[in-house]
Amino acid sequence: MIILAAIRPGSMSVGILLAAFVIWRWRRLGFENKILGLVAAAALIVYGSGVIHPPSLDEIFLDIGRALGPYTSSRRARRS
Repeated sequence: MIILAAIRPGSMSVGILLAAFVIWRWRRLGFENKILGLVAAAALIVYGSGVIHPPSLDEIFLDIGRALGPYTSSRRARRS
């Protein structure tokens, strides 16, 4: 049984347009820009297809806060 993930058409469209732009301007782009453009396009297409799910920043911050404990918050110096 194949489970289809939610497809994000905006990310897919931007990834496809970016890949088309890099291919269209291939001779005029520098080596670094070619690699960066193709990697970004591939990442957007993979994300848009629903294959990967980025982590929730809220959950990451809560996990870090729980790991550090309640006494690691920065405190302002009191002036007398």
